[in-house]
Amino acid sequence: MSNKKEKNQYPMLVLTGEKNSLINVIKSPVKLELLNLLENGKMYFKDIVKELGKAKSTVSVHLQELEKKEIIGHEQDIKDSRKKIFFINSNILAEINFIKQQNFDAERTENFIKNVIENKPEKDFTRLISHSVRSKLLENGISLYPLIYETGVEVGQVIYKQVSSKTDAGLIQNLAEFWERYKLGRLEVEQKEDALHIKNYECFECAPLPKVDYPICYFELGVVETILKNHYKTDIEIHEELCMTMDSDHCLFIVKKNDKS
Repeated sequence: MSNKKEKNQYPMLVLTGEKNSLINVIKSPVKLELLNLLENGKMYFKDIVKELGKAKSTVSVHLQELEKKEIIGHEQDIKDSRKKIFFINSNILAEINFIKQQNFDAERTENFIKNVIENKPEKDFTRLISHSVRSKLLENGISLYPLIYETGVEVGQVIYKQVSSKTDAGLIQNLAEFWERYKLGRLEVEQKEDALHIKNYECFECAPLPKVDYPICYFELGVVETILKNHYKTDIEIHEELCMTMDSDHCLFIVKKNDKS
């Protein structure tokens, strides 16, 4: 996942223990930086120290405390057992950003609810519940982006089987038709130099949500990333450049292939 967002310095909710049954709240700035680094993959101790710019002893203490809570783990380098490689051993559930609490647009929400109930109650009422909950979380500065993204990845695996094609053009056409058929929005896709630009108008995920100053379509990000990875059979870089929550009339995802030469 590579949606653009600021380096997280806000408390995280982390699930650990057997069957992810324990909830830990991480507030320490150093520990949050550690988790930010390890979210990108496994890291050697020396690389963590270099990235954090802290004393080895300080980093070591924080790593030990996170390991005691089973939030992270480590393994030895197979070529040199003195070297430790650290990794996340838990499920990062959410981040809580109290600084960015949002003013909720009550009138806009009321109109949305009224439209759903009067016009399409059977189809959209469950979506209304989902958006209402997420709006309230955003209003209070709580982002469930890790869970939402992972859900998108799982759903993307299923959707790929429905839209797969032997050609790029065929995949894009199938995906656009799928998006419109299930009222997920209206896709426009354009190849620009070495990047694919995917625009989604009337985005199902964020259109009814309150305005914020950052992109929030992590479900859609997970879906699109998974479908394109399966199609291209290679890793890709993808981020959301624009979002309807940023007062844009569409969401924009920019995709680049990481072709192995």
